[in-house]
Amino acid sequence: MVDLLYNILRATTSVIGAEQGFINMWEAIRDFLELGGDVLFLIGILMVVMWVMIFERLIYFAFSLSIIAGVFGFLQFTTFGMVVRAGMADRETVGL
Repeated sequence: MVDLLYNILRATTSVIGAEQGFINMWEAIRDFLELGGDVLFLIGILMVVMWVMIFERLIYFAFSLSIIAGVFGFLQFTTFGMVVRAGMADRETVGL
């Protein structure tokens, strides 16, 4: 599995011309992973999953904030929002 990642990353770095720096970095990481065995590989996978969940929450909050801001802007700055606000203040004003 580690060799597969090595081959994929080596191919991508050869395209951008940073192959030698990548090889030195990858050899240090590979040696460290070999010392820790499968436990470090599992920790790395769990770390990636954790960061994916963090970014998913950030995207969710940004999307929710944009929806809330859109609804607020619609109700605050349109004539339909003015009718809704008038209806909330006095139902007879809007004829309901």
